[in-house]
Amino acid sequence: MKKIFIILSLIVSIFAFVSCGDEGKTIYHGDTEHEDDSDVADTGTQDSDVSDSETPDNDSSDSDVPGGDKPDTGDDSDTMDDTDTTDDTDFEPVDPACQPIVFDKIASTHEDGIYAYVVDPEDPENALFWLDIIFYEYDPEYNELVYRTDLSPLKGKMIILGEGANANYATATEQVILYKNIYDEEGYMTTKYYFAKSGAIKIEDVIAGTNYSKGKGAFSLYEVTLDEENNETSTYVENGECFAVSDFAWDNVFANPPECMEDSDCSEGKLCDEGICEFPEDFYECIEDEDCGGFGVCLDNSCAEYR
Repeated sequence: MKKIFIILSLIVSIFAFVSCGDEGKTIYHGDTEHEDDSDVADTGTQDSDVSDSETPDNDSSDSDVPGGDKPDTGDDSDTMDDTDTTDDTDFEPVDPACQPIVFDKIASTHEDGIYAYVVDPEDPENALFWLDIIFYEYDPEYNELVYRTDLSPLKGKMIILGEGANANYATATEQVILYKNIYDEEGYMTTKYYFAKSGAIKIEDVIAGTNYSKGKGAFSLYEVTLDEENNETSTYVENGECFAVSDFAWDNVFANPPECMEDSDCSEGKLCDEGICEFPEDFYECIEDEDCGGFGVCLDNSCAEYR
């Protein structure tokens, strides 16, 4: 029995030794698994390599036409802004075949619009050239064009000349016409007319509710005849003269703002006349019939013949 017990003890010891050896292998294999985990981490690094591969994707998005164009589009928008700036300052070139003309004075008024003139060097009291830019609007009640008294709706807009309604003096809502005073052999003055056939004007600013404005333009004006019996329809004269107006700009009103817009803006006893506060007798021809010296009656502050 004792021998058997000793043999059994030896067998148990052998199993215990083998078991410990297996545990050592398991620990080593676990280290190997840890190394595999590091490999997995390396695989994660490969994943980060994939993220690196996303960097080429970013490069790819840059290389994409839409992606690449986005910054360019921004540049393009800047170009568009530049175009807008160009619209503010530059216009289609005037006809080089036309004689250039530069005005001595350019101004805008409350009633009419814009006017400019060139002094006659031989007669400084008169104008050799006179330019009118008058704004009209259609009045459905009277079925006709009437003076536009408020340019606010046109603020910031480019107005094309020589097209649509503006192609003829009789229908133009933005009427740009040049008058040239000439004298015949007997010294009598006659007038020749030149109507804008091409070009544009842009109204940059307006005193709200008025015709006082600031703007720029460039246009070519060609000689026309006006048919007085047919609503002053204009017809271009074959081989007639033409004049070119470049870098046309007006800012008289904003450089010298009006003193008043309505009579209520003036002190007691004065009335508003074309932006200036004046006493009535300063700008009215008459107030009462007796102011006409017995040769007529005072009608709308002007002397008229007896009714």
